[in-house]
Amino acid sequence: MRPFDFQNRFSRNLLVLLVVCTFIVVSVSKSKNKEKDSRECKRNNGDDDDDDDSKTLSGDKLLNYLSSKGPYRFDGKNDKQEEYLPFKECKATKIWYFGRHGTRNPGKKDTIRMEKLLPSIRDKIVSAHDACQGQLSKKQVKKLKEWAMTEDVTLENESNLVKQGAKELIGIGKRYRKRFPHLFHNDSSPKIHIKSTKSQRTIASSLAFAQGAFDKSASDVSETIFDPPIKSDPVLKFYENCQKWAEQVDDNPSAYSELTNFESSTIMNHTISQVSDKLGFIDEGLTLEEVTIIYTTCAFETAWKNGKASAWCAAFSKEDLQVMAYREDLEYFWKDGYGHEVNYEQACVPIQDLLEYFRNKTHMTTVRAYFSHSGATLKMIARLGLFEDKISLTSAGFREVKNSYKWRTSLIDMMGTNLAFTLYECKNRPDPEIGFFFQEKPTKISGCDNKWHCPFNQFQDALSNKIGNCDFNMTCSL
Repeated sequence: MRPFDFQNRFSRNLLVLLVVCTFIVVSVSKSKNKEKDSRECKRNNGDDDDDDDSKTLSGDKLLNYLSSKGPYRFDGKNDKQEEYLPFKECKATKIWYFGRHGTRNPGKKDTIRMEKLLPSIRDKIVSAHDACQGQLSKKQVKKLKEWAMTEDVTLENESNLVKQGAKELIGIGKRYRKRFPHLFHNDSSPKIHIKSTKSQRTIASSLAFAQGAFDKSASDVSETIFDPPIKSDPVLKFYENCQKWAEQVDDNPSAYSELTNFESSTIMNHTISQVSDKLGFIDEGLTLEEVTIIYTTCAFETAWKNGKASAWCAAFSKEDLQVMAYREDLEYFWKDGYGHEVNYEQACVPIQDLLEYFRNKTHMTTVRAYFSHSGATLKMIARLGLFEDKISLTSAGFREVKNSYKWRTSLIDMMGTNLAFTLYECKNRPDPEIGFFFQEKPTKISGCDNKWHCPFNQFQDALSNKIGNCDFNMTCSL
């Protein structure tokens, strides 16, 4: 063989070997990159384990941040009968109950937003997850992919009481009957008076309460204990008759300036960005309206399921939920709470009704139960001086107060929220005793020197000084 031929063959073989080696290196590299990309996608989508994102709240921790749309949370499992008596020798003679309706369907505006926005948002979340975008786990995305609007959520059923809401009120009625059986022994008694506003959700709530209180089916409860509902009831919906509140607060955008400022704040924009990133909206983020309807749906569906988290709650971390809840707390603080004096000054009307009822010794009624709305219960809470913070809630104050403020509608304005006062006759005590219950629990109140009970005359004097003559017309005239 000639030297030239040998060199030529050697060069060709060497070239082939180099090509093969390069192919192997490239293939291995591609394989490793695929594995790396797969791991990164897996990590970004939160699929490293089968559990939901550990930063997503559930159970009681979630319920602490659902504002006024959250479910009623007290079941009386740890009740002790003696807790409801000021002294052993006392016996309850009258009870005055004022409660919000139970869990309901969303109102008209929220129903329309749910139908219009959520299906599209859901589909985009699923597509983003398939493209390795977002931080939701497979389980969370699967739940959203399977999500559909509840059949009962329609414009025809807007704001109506749902089955879970009826269960809440039946439970409340049962527990009050257990605590004070002698007051709820006969639903045909003329001593029982139950009244609601004209809304379906309050009428149905009053009936459910009576079912529980008298251990009867809805059809068997005597109609004689229900007072006919009236429009703009002066005790149950007093605020609808207050022209000053309507013009200066309810219909006045400037009354909600703190809310408006918070909605455009750096904190809110950061929350919107966080939720957008988590759901995979990388190129085009969500709007405040979209994040709000996701939050609202999270709250409503969790309430309907008796506290089991809605698939939409996966959108939020604890910090996100704190911001969304604070936004609603700001709204109710300035609309119904301590933000404007007219909000709570007008609520002297139901408190006056309470005092007159307990003061009247010839009045044979032993149970007076009212069923109303958030707007009434919050104004009453403020009129009684409950859950008052040292400083007003403001758009700039979130970071300072987020873990300590008291005006938290998730705790004080959930569905089914209730206040109750009980009058007791006690042996060897000259004056009757009054006790106060909030969410069914004995609760300290300022009129009783920050105890949950005290002599009625003491409480009456304290409240009379606070509400004066309760001149509703003067309070509400322009």
